[in-house]
Amino acid sequence: MHFAKAILPLLALGAVASPVPVESTKLGEVANGSPRRRDVEQLGDVANGSPRRREIEQLGEVANGSPRRRDVEQLGEVANGSPRRRDVEQLGDVANGSPRRREIEQLGEVANGSPRRRDVEQLGEVANGSPRRRDVEQLGEVANGSPRRRDVEQLGDVANGSPRRRDLDHLNQIVSTGASR
Repeated sequence: MHFAKAILPLLALGAVASPVPVESTKLGEVANGSPRRRDVEQLGDVANGSPRRREIEQLGEVANGSPRRRDVEQLGEVANGSPRRRDVEQLGDVANGSPRRREIEQLGEVANGSPRRRDVEQLGEVANGSPRRRDVEQLGEVANGSPRRRDVEQLGDVANGSPRRRDLDHLNQIVSTGASR
C-alpha cells in the first residue's frame, strides 16, 4: 500500500507531462521546415513550394509554373509556351511558330516559308523559285532556263543551244561532208 501511495504521484505527474496527440496539418513535413503538403488544395506540391497542381484548369502544369496545357484551345502546347497548335487554321504548325501549312493555296509549303507549290500554273516548280515548267510551250525545259526544246523546227537541240538538226535539207550535208551544223 505504501508503494502504491508512493507511485501514484509519479503516475499523475507523468500523465500531466506527457504531450497530448495533436492532429497535424502539415503531414509529411520534413525537419527543416520545408513543406511537402498533402492537403487537398496543395496536392502534389513539392518541398520548395513550386506547384505541380492537379486541378482541372492546370492539368499537367509542371513545378516551375510553365504550362503544358491540355485545354481545347491549346491542345499540344509545350511547357515553354511555344505553340504546337492543332487548330484547323494552323494545322501542322511546329512549336517555334514556323508554318507548315496544309491549306489548299499553300499545299506542300515547308516550314521556312520557301514555296514548293502544287498549283496548276506552277506545277513542278521547286522551293527556290527556279522553274521546271511542264507547259506545252516549255516542255522539257530544265530549272535553270536553258532550253531543251521539242519543237518541230528544233528537234533534237540540246540545252546549251548547239544544234544537232535533223531537217531533211541538212541530212545529206551531214552525211556527205561529215560535219554537223
